Amino acid sequence: MGSRFVTIQMCDTQHTSLCITMRVDLLAMFIAFEGPIAAGKTTLASLYGNHLGCPVLYESFAANSFLADYYIDRDRWALPMQLWFLMSRHDQLIGFRSEMETHSVADYAFVKNRIFANLILPEREKSLFAHISETLRTNAPKPDVIVHLDANNDVLLQRIKLRGREFERSINGSYLNSLRAAYNEELSVDSSCVVVPYDTTNLNLDSRKELEELFSLIDGHLR
Repeated sequence: MGSRFVTIQMCDTQHTSLCITMRVDLLAMFIAFEGPIAAGKTTLASLYGNHLGCPVLYESFAANSFLADYYIDRDRWALPMQLWFLMSRHDQLIGFRSEMETHSVADYAFVKNRIFANLILPEREKSLFAHISETLRTNAPKPDVIVHLDANNDVLLQRIKLRGREFERSINGSYLNSLRAAYNEELSVDSSCVVVPYDTTNLNLDSRKELEELFSLIDGHLR
Protein backbone atom coordinates (compact mmCIF):
# COMPACT_ATOMS: atom_id res chain seq x y z
CA MET A 1 0.00 0.00 0.00
CA GLY A 2 1.32 3.44 -0.89
CA SER A 3 1.74 6.29 1.56
CA ARG A 4 -1.41 8.18 2.59
CA PHE A 5 0.66 11.38 2.73
CA VAL A 6 1.78 13.54 -0.20
CA THR A 7 3.77 16.76 -0.38
CA ILE A 8 2.16 19.53 -2.41
CA GLN A 9 3.15 23.07 -3.26
CA MET A 10 0.61 25.89 -3.61
CA CYS A 11 1.46 29.25 -5.13
CA ASP A 12 -0.31 32.58 -5.44
CA THR A 13 -1.33 32.79 -9.10
CA GLN A 14 -0.52 36.50 -9.15
CA HIS A 15 2.83 36.14 -7.38
CA THR A 16 4.52 32.88 -8.32
CA SER A 17 7.31 33.53 -5.83
CA LEU A 18 4.81 33.21 -2.97
CA CYS A 19 4.49 29.47 -2.46
CA ILE A 20 3.94 27.18 0.49
CA THR A 21 4.77 23.49 0.76
CA MET A 22 2.48 21.20 2.72
CA ARG A 23 2.51 17.54 3.72
CA VAL A 24 -1.11 16.51 3.27
CA ASP A 25 -2.96 13.47 4.59
CA LEU A 26 -4.89 12.04 1.63
CA LEU A 27 -7.55 10.82 4.05
CA ALA A 28 -7.99 14.23 5.67
CA MET A 29 -11.44 15.77 5.26
CA PHE A 30 -12.89 19.25 5.71
CA ILE A 31 -16.16 19.29 7.68
CA ALA A 32 -18.30 22.45 7.75
CA PHE A 33 -21.33 23.16 9.91
CA GLU A 34 -24.11 25.18 8.27
CA GLY A 35 -27.71 26.16 8.86
CA PRO A 36 -29.99 29.00 9.92
CA ILE A 37 -29.09 31.58 12.56
CA ALA A 38 -28.78 30.02 16.05
CA ALA A 39 -28.98 26.44 14.78
CA GLY A 40 -25.81 25.62 16.77
CA LYS A 41 -23.09 25.89 14.15
CA THR A 42 -20.31 27.43 16.25
CA THR A 43 -21.00 25.40 19.38
CA LEU A 44 -21.13 22.07 17.58
CA ALA A 45 -18.18 22.85 15.30
CA SER A 46 -16.13 23.55 18.43
CA LEU A 47 -17.27 20.36 20.16
CA TYR A 48 -16.73 18.24 17.06
CA GLY A 49 -13.29 19.72 16.52
CA ASN A 50 -12.43 18.70 20.09
CA HIS A 51 -13.82 15.24 19.35
CA LEU A 52 -11.51 14.88 16.35
CA GLY A 53 -8.62 16.73 17.98
CA CYS A 54 -8.31 18.96 14.92
CA PRO A 55 -8.22 22.71 14.11
CA VAL A 56 -11.48 24.65 13.91
CA LEU A 57 -12.15 27.80 11.88
CA TYR A 58 -14.70 30.27 13.27
CA GLU A 59 -16.39 32.92 11.17
CA SER A 60 -15.32 36.45 12.03
CA PHE A 61 -18.80 37.99 11.84
CA ALA A 62 -18.53 40.52 14.68
CA ALA A 63 -16.02 42.65 12.74
CA ASN A 64 -18.54 43.34 9.95
CA SER A 65 -19.32 47.04 10.47
CA PHE A 66 -22.33 46.80 8.10
CA LEU A 67 -24.12 44.07 10.04
CA ALA A 68 -25.97 46.24 12.57
CA ASP A 69 -26.91 48.71 9.81
CA TYR A 70 -28.37 45.87 7.74
CA TYR A 71 -30.84 44.85 10.41
CA ILE A 72 -32.01 48.49 10.65
CA ASP A 73 -32.30 49.12 6.89
CA ARG A 74 -31.95 45.90 4.92
CA ASP A 75 -32.49 47.38 1.47
CA ARG A 76 -29.76 49.97 1.95
CA TRP A 77 -27.07 47.80 3.53
CA ALA A 78 -27.61 44.29 2.18
CA LEU A 79 -25.00 44.47 -0.61
CA PRO A 80 -22.10 46.02 1.35
CA MET A 81 -22.78 43.64 4.23
CA GLN A 82 -22.68 40.64 1.91
CA LEU A 83 -19.55 41.85 0.11
CA TRP A 84 -17.78 42.25 3.45
CA PHE A 85 -18.72 38.70 4.43
CA LEU A 86 -17.69 37.39 1.02
CA MET A 87 -14.17 38.79 1.27
CA SER A 88 -13.79 37.86 4.93
CA ARG A 89 -14.89 34.25 4.40
CA HIS A 90 -12.68 33.90 1.35
CA ASP A 91 -9.62 35.26 3.15
CA GLN A 92 -10.28 33.15 6.25
CA LEU A 93 -10.68 29.94 4.25
CA ILE A 94 -7.56 30.63 2.18
CA GLY A 95 -5.60 31.26 5.38
CA PHE A 96 -6.96 28.03 6.86
CA ARG A 97 -5.42 25.88 4.12
CA SER A 98 -2.27 25.34 6.17
CA GLU A 99 -4.40 23.70 8.89
CA MET A 100 -5.85 21.13 6.48
CA GLU A 101 -3.03 18.61 6.61
CA THR A 102 -5.37 16.52 8.80
CA HIS A 103 -9.12 16.64 9.39
CA SER A 104 -10.36 20.21 9.84
CA VAL A 105 -13.65 21.80 10.89
CA ALA A 106 -15.35 25.17 10.29
CA ASP A 107 -18.56 26.75 11.52
CA TYR A 108 -19.44 27.85 7.98
CA ALA A 109 -18.88 26.99 4.33
CA PHE A 110 -18.33 29.25 1.33
CA VAL A 111 -21.76 28.28 0.00
CA LYS A 112 -23.21 30.52 2.74
CA ASN A 113 -22.43 33.51 0.51
CA ARG A 114 -24.72 32.32 -2.27
CA ILE A 115 -27.49 31.27 0.11
CA PHE A 116 -27.75 34.69 1.79
CA ALA A 117 -27.24 36.63 -1.44
CA ASN A 118 -30.08 34.77 -3.16
CA LEU A 119 -32.28 35.46 -0.16
CA ILE A 120 -31.70 39.15 0.49
CA LEU A 121 -30.31 40.84 -2.64
CA PRO A 122 -32.42 42.31 -5.48
CA GLU A 123 -31.79 40.81 -8.92
CA ARG A 124 -29.31 43.39 -10.25
CA GLU A 125 -27.18 43.33 -7.10
CA LYS A 126 -27.47 39.55 -6.92
CA SER A 127 -26.00 39.25 -10.42
CA LEU A 128 -23.04 41.48 -9.51
CA PHE A 129 -22.47 39.59 -6.28
CA ALA A 130 -22.65 36.21 -8.03
CA HIS A 131 -19.99 37.24 -10.53
CA ILE A 132 -17.57 38.31 -7.79
CA SER A 133 -18.39 35.30 -5.61
CA GLU A 134 -17.84 32.75 -8.37
CA THR A 135 -14.45 34.25 -9.13
CA LEU A 136 -13.39 33.84 -5.50
CA ARG A 137 -15.08 30.47 -4.96
CA THR A 138 -12.60 28.63 -7.18
CA ASN A 139 -9.79 29.39 -4.71
CA ALA A 140 -11.65 28.64 -1.49
CA PRO A 141 -11.37 25.18 0.10
CA LYS A 142 -14.54 23.17 -0.40
CA PRO A 143 -15.94 20.99 2.40
CA ASP A 144 -16.12 17.24 1.97
CA VAL A 145 -18.99 17.11 4.45
CA ILE A 146 -21.55 19.77 5.39
CA VAL A 147 -23.48 19.15 8.59
CA HIS A 148 -26.77 20.91 7.88
CA LEU A 149 -28.20 21.98 11.22
CA ASP A 150 -31.69 23.28 11.90
CA ALA A 151 -34.22 23.69 14.72
CA ASN A 152 -37.80 24.86 15.00
CA ASN A 153 -38.42 28.61 15.05
CA ASP A 154 -39.41 28.78 18.71
CA VAL A 155 -36.07 27.29 19.71
CA LEU A 156 -34.07 29.44 17.29
CA LEU A 157 -35.76 32.63 18.48
CA GLN A 158 -35.22 31.69 22.12
CA ARG A 159 -31.51 31.08 21.48
CA ILE A 160 -31.26 34.42 19.66
CA LYS A 161 -32.90 36.15 22.62
CA LEU A 162 -30.65 34.44 25.17
CA ARG A 163 -27.40 35.38 23.43
CA GLY A 164 -28.55 38.99 23.33
CA ARG A 165 -26.90 40.33 20.19
CA GLU A 166 -28.39 43.75 19.56
CA PHE A 167 -28.28 43.48 15.79
CA GLU A 168 -30.28 40.22 15.84
CA ARG A 169 -33.30 41.63 17.71
CA SER A 170 -35.31 42.25 14.55
CA ILE A 171 -35.07 38.62 13.38
CA ASN A 172 -38.49 36.96 13.32
CA GLY A 173 -40.07 33.68 12.35
CA SER A 174 -40.83 34.82 8.81
CA TYR A 175 -37.18 35.64 8.17
CA LEU A 176 -36.10 32.29 9.62
CA ASN A 177 -38.59 30.46 7.39
CA SER A 178 -37.17 32.18 4.32
CA LEU A 179 -33.63 31.41 5.41
CA ARG A 180 -34.49 27.76 6.08
CA ALA A 181 -36.05 27.43 2.64
CA ALA A 182 -32.95 28.98 1.05
CA TYR A 183 -30.67 26.51 2.85
CA ASN A 184 -32.87 23.55 1.95
CA GLU A 185 -33.00 24.55 -1.70
CA GLU A 186 -29.24 25.08 -2.00
CA LEU A 187 -28.02 22.07 -0.05
CA SER A 188 -30.53 19.64 -1.56
CA VAL A 189 -28.90 20.06 -4.97
CA ASP A 190 -25.27 20.38 -3.85
CA SER A 191 -23.52 17.31 -5.28
CA SER A 192 -20.00 18.54 -4.47
CA CYS A 193 -20.07 17.15 -0.92
CA VAL A 194 -21.92 14.92 1.52
CA VAL A 195 -24.73 16.76 3.34
CA VAL A 196 -25.67 15.43 6.79
CA PRO A 197 -28.95 16.93 8.09
CA TYR A 198 -29.42 17.20 11.85
CA ASP A 199 -32.18 18.82 13.91
CA THR A 200 -30.88 20.45 17.09
CA THR A 201 -34.31 21.35 18.50
CA ASN A 202 -34.12 18.80 21.31
CA LEU A 203 -30.35 18.36 21.51
CA ASN A 204 -29.06 18.44 25.08
CA LEU A 205 -25.50 19.75 25.02
CA ASP A 206 -24.96 18.41 28.53
CA SER A 207 -25.75 14.87 27.38
CA ARG A 208 -22.58 13.04 26.45
CA LYS A 209 -24.68 10.25 24.94
CA GLU A 210 -26.53 12.61 22.57
CA LEU A 211 -23.33 14.32 21.47
CA GLU A 212 -21.60 11.00 20.88
CA GLU A 213 -24.55 9.89 18.73
CA LEU A 214 -24.24 13.05 16.63
CA PHE A 215 -20.47 12.71 16.33
CA SER A 216 -20.85 9.06 15.35
CA LEU A 217 -23.31 10.09 12.62
CA ILE A 218 -20.76 12.53 11.19
CA ASP A 219 -17.82 10.13 11.68
CA GLY A 220 -19.64 7.64 9.49
CA HIS A 221 -19.10 9.93 6.49
CA LEU A 222 -15.34 10.36 7.02
CA ARG A 223 -12.78 8.31 5.16
